[in-house]
Amino acid sequence: KNSYFLMLATGRNTYDHLIAKSNKRIDDETILIDPPSPIDLDYNQIIDFSTGSKQSVYVTSEGKAFAYGDDRAFAIGTKNRMVYQNPIQVTFDNVADKFISAKCGQIYTVYLTDKGFIIICSEKSIHFVPAIHTFEYRIVYISGSYLSPVAIDARGDFYIFSKNPSAT
Repeated sequence: KNSYFLMLATGRNTYDHLIAKSNKRIDDETILIDPPSPIDLDYNQIIDFSTGSKQSVYVTSEGKAFAYGDDRAFAIGTKNRMVYQNPIQVTFDNVADKFISAKCGQIYTVYLTDKGFIIICSEKSIHFVPAIHTFEYRIVYISGSYLSPVAIDARGDFYIFSKNPSAT
């Protein structure tokens, strides 16, 4: 591992989404990382990283996405409705593209593929089906906000998605 990079996790870790192990409990429901603890990842392989309120996701230089945390309501987009304490690779049927970015919000995770497709998995998704969006111009940037992701295409157009992941 590259000794120049070190990420620390601290804060509420109820869903094991901060990747480091919790080291403090202040009542029956509040599980914390305090003092801060190092996150055990190979930083040389990570090209993007994001943390939401219940989940974290990262993308590797190989174009693979991995997640931790609560996917019981489809905020990550895996096939199983559970809390992941260890990394789970995120894949989608009919999508063979590599991932280049992923961002978390409070109730969703948005993924960007190398071909410019956006995939949104959200607690508002119908029947736990990811919403896959294509655009006239390739999407070059995504970001997360509290409830809705945003994107910028190669022409410079800015998109704000609604809480319903099937709509833009």
